[in-house]
Parts: sequence; C-alpha cells; structure tokens
Amino acid sequence: MTYDVQNVARWGSYLSPEEVERRALMRAESRQRSFLLGRAALRTLLADLTNTDPSRVALKVLSDGRVLAPETPYHVSISHSGDRALAVVSTRRIGVDIEQIAERPESLLRYVLHQDEVDHVERLPVPQEETLFLCWTIKEAVLKALGTGLMRSPKSVRMNIDYENRRAIVRDETESTWEVIFERRNDYMLALAFEPVDQIKT
Repeated sequence: MTYDVQNVARWGSYLSPEEVERRALMRAESRQRSFLLGRAALRTLLADLTNTDPSRVALKVLSDGRVLAPETPYHVSISHSGDRALAVVSTRRIGVDIEQIAERPESLLRYVLHQDEVDHVERLPVPQEETLFLCWTIKEAVLKALGTGLMRSPKSVRMNIDYENRRAIVRDETESTWEVIFERRNDYMLALAFEPVDQIKT
C-alpha cells in the first residue's frame, strides 16, 4: 500500500482508540504515515477474509511489538519503509519486509551475513546498491516469521539465494527450512517468507 493523502481520513477511521493514541504520540510525520499505512493494509486484508468492517478487526500487540489477529485463524505480518507498507495474512507462519534502497554503511552487510554466506553472496549477479537490501529483507522476513524479528541475530539464519528466479531457501538454527520470494520494485526491495506446507504442524 502506498501513502495517498486522499485516503488518510478513511484509513484513520480503521484505527482502534489505542492505535489513534499511539499514532498521535509519534513525533515524526513519516512514522505516523508508515504506522497508518501498515495498520490500514492489514485491517483491509483481514476485513476481506472475515467479511467484516476494517474498523472492527481485532488486533493485539505483544510486548515485543508483534501484531496478532487473535479472533482469526490467520498469521499476520506488517512492514513499512518510506511511503510504502506491506501486510500479509496466511494460515501458515509468514513474515514480510520492505526496505527503501538508499546509501548505507558497508558494515551493515557484515552485520547481516554469516561468514559462511559471504562467498555465495559475492557470486550473485546483484547490482551493488541492491546487495545489502536483498540480504536484509530476506533475513528479516524469516526472523519475523519466526516471531523474533531483529531481536535475534541475522547471522543465525543462512540463505541460499536463487537470484534469477527471485527465490531463496533459508535455514534457521533448528534446521527448519523457510521459503522466501523477493523482488525489487523501483527503489524498494520486498521479501516474503513462509513456512513450507510439509513443515506445518497439525
């Protein structure tokens, strides 16, 4: 979802009283916009799936910042960057990340990559300005699907990236496998991680 001034009032009507208060406490206008975008996108998706009004969708925020949809069977994930936001809903565990491509310190790539991944990433046919954001979004999407986000080191998950087909396989510390699809849209990198069907516990 992209920020659109004409829709601000409508999107704002979707927010709960607690979300309205939380948004009002944010000092930066950019942060207020991204918060509104993420919540509006998620509430719109859940409303369509549950046949209800977006303003009546119940969301719960945990102490670590994760958002749940407790009255539904769905896993959810939100991400925002710049004037864009993404929300995903699924019966599988999922995670999503979006990052605006911009100049960043080279040290951030060292923070993201395990030493065993360096050679693999260096061999990828990736534009130089894209490399950090490709690796970052893939890993953060998986960490969000795992429920930890960046409270857990990105080095704790290992990637194998198929850049040509815009897919990646990521293994976590328990050797569970996550599938990731990614793409670049203009100046943004997007990644969606999801749990393979054969790993879902019933």
